[in-house]
Amino acid sequence: MNDIKIREIRPEDLPQLEELLATRPELNAEGAKKRAQLMDWIAFHNPNSGQDATYFVAEHNGKIIGFHGRMPTKFNFEGVLKNGYFIHDLYVHPTYREKGMGFWLTVAFAKEIENTSKYFFILVWMTGFNLQLQRRRKYFELEDRIETFKKVLKSKVYLEHFLRSKLLANITSPVVDLILQFLDLKLWFLPEEKLQKVARFDHRFDEFMQRIAPKIGITSVRNSEVLNWRYIDRPFPRDTIMARSQNNQIKGFVVVCENPKFKGQGEVLDLMADPNDTETITILLKGAIRHFKQMGFHTISCFMSNKHYSKQHTNCLFIKRKEKKVVLLGNCEKEDLSVMKELQNWHFTKSESDGFMLNF
Repeated sequence: MNDIKIREIRPEDLPQLEELLATRPELNAEGAKKRAQLMDWIAFHNPNSGQDATYFVAEHNGKIIGFHGRMPTKFNFEGVLKNGYFIHDLYVHPTYREKGMGFWLTVAFAKEIENTSKYFFILVWMTGFNLQLQRRRKYFELEDRIETFKKVLKSKVYLEHFLRSKLLANITSPVVDLILQFLDLKLWFLPEEKLQKVARFDHRFDEFMQRIAPKIGITSVRNSEVLNWRYIDRPFPRDTIMARSQNNQIKGFVVVCENPKFKGQGEVLDLMADPNDTETITILLKGAIRHFKQMGFHTISCFMSNKHYSKQHTNCLFIKRKEKKVVLLGNCEKEDLSVMKELQNWHFTKSESDGFMLNF
């Protein structure tokens, strides 16, 4: 193992990273090139990165055989700014995994991140296998889990799966869809107004985040610079942003997209509003539902940690799923951990970490 070196990523690594990404079974040559461009964007254009390393690579005889991301992030702690990281995007060349080195490289990356991180870090959205490995690092695991929600708009896809017959699904789906529409009548009695499409985040969103910062608990800072980096200026942008405003003041915004792996499934990536402003939260959710219905999607999926928001999801007839997401914390100061260990003090959405940034 002495001939394997863990080091920070460099801009000149991009061609090798593209070659490595081409070994992922879900990516063809064009997909590997696009994913490498997105990695480059996340690694070298993050407005919060400063002098911090954003990725680490494993090098064997001059060849990159794996990588692990560390996303520098500014966090709002009830109005106070603190630095931290999201740990994300772990991949090892399949040949080295077949040699039994996947575990060793994962541990090597973890040690490098632990030794070089000046601030606390968070791990979310891990695969089952990676979660088992990360748990061995003895990071603090939050007792509560991030809730996942789903709202079914059209039933045919699910009926085909459960009935195992396209014919039966074609027969029964109109009846089930009629029932779904009947249940959605409740939405007519909830607040609604037309949302404005956002082409670019501006100073109004900075002012909005400053207003709600003391109320929203712990959350990654979403100022206009970060939001434009995440959703607007990135390579291959594909997200739709909608906002509610009154008297030229932003009251909240929602970011939606299609799941790149499941055609026809909509994703609520981000939802921000004053947690006590239930009207705005409801209007944003109804706007997302209306958008996906107009697009002909069959499902809407989202994650939400804070009960102030999840209650409004339930009111809009989103159903809680059995699947829940684990949160791990590392390198925490004791005084911070007393607050950070309670999930209800956090506002997590599906956009956290790399979210869907690495998809195109």
